[in-house]
Amino acid sequence: MIAARLKPYERDYCAHLLLAFRKCLDEHAIPAFFCSDQKHKYLHCKENDQLYRMKEYERERRLLHKRTSISE
Repeated sequence: MIAARLKPYERDYCAHLLLAFRKCLDEHAIPAFFCSDQKHKYLHCKENDQLYRMKEYERERRLLHKRTSISE
């Protein structure tokens, strides 16, 4: 990831798709036409990752609330 010059906030679960998208942008003269698949895959991955993170946060919050209510 250092060799690919990814910024720290770009180093996440979808980094491999970002690298493929950037490679496509560099290789084609008309990136909007040729790279739309890679862009869609990357954005879809980011959305799913965010959704899973929110669900995990809510799950952990509910479990913590349940533990504190049981111990009281």
